[in-house]
Amino acid sequence: MTAQRSFPTSTRTGQLTAGLDAHVRSKGVEAGKRLELLIDAEPVGVSPDLAAGVRRALLALIDDICASGVESDTERRLAGKPVTAVLKLVVKRDADGLTVELSDDGRGEDVSPGRRTLAPGLAAAAREARAFHGALTVDRRAGAGSTFRLALPLTEAAAAA
Repeated sequence: MTAQRSFPTSTRTGQLTAGLDAHVRSKGVEAGKRLELLIDAEPVGVSPDLAAGVRRALLALIDDICASGVESDTERRLAGKPVTAVLKLVVKRDADGLTVELSDDGRGEDVSPGRRTLAPGLAAAAREARAFHGALTVDRRAGAGSTFRLALPLTEAAAAA
C-alpha cells in the first residue's frame, strides 16, 4: 500500500491578482495621480498561504509606488512622460519556482534596505519573501522606474499539484 500525500488546496493566479487594479486606482486617487495596472499572469496554482503572502507583498509595494515611486502629473509632463503612470505585474512559473515582478515607469529612486528611509512596503515585501524562503530584488532606473522581483521556491507545501 502506498502512502498518499495531502497537498493544500490550490489557489489560481487570478485569485492572486483579483482586485489589484481597483487598489491601484484607489491609491492613485488618494495620491492625486493617474495610474494604470497591466497584468500578465500565467495560470499558476499555489497554496493559499503563499497566495496570501504574495498578495500582502504586492499590496505593500503598490502602496509605496503610488505614494512616492510615481511622479505627480506635473512632474511626469515635465519629464516628457505620459500623465498616466503604468504599473505592470507579471506572474510566471519556471523550473526555479514562482516569479512575481511588479514594475513601474516612475522616478526609480533608491530606497534600498541600506538607506535610512526604507519604504515600509519594500520592507514588508522583503519579509513576506523571506517567510517563504524566497528573495526580493529591486532594479531601479533613475527617471525610468523600478522593478520589484519576488523569487519564491515552489515546494510541496507551496505548490499546487
